[in-house]
Amino acid sequence: MNASLYRVAHPADPELENGYKLCGSGDVSYLASWAGGDGLTVVAVFTGDEPPESSDEMCASYTYQD
Repeated sequence: MNASLYRVAHPADPELENGYKLCGSGDVSYLASWAGGDGLTVVAVFTGDEPPESSDEMCASYTYQD
């Protein structure tokens, strides 16, 4: 899978609707996105100072219909 990786300039864990957090376990420092197939896009959320090596390191993921 090929993903686009983005570093967050000002790491944070913003609150989403209904009091949920984007990650829930620390400030988000990286986001990655890739095609999930069948018209889907996946966005993975990561914490930490170093760029993630795999999706195993994500704290949350979100899937969107294109």
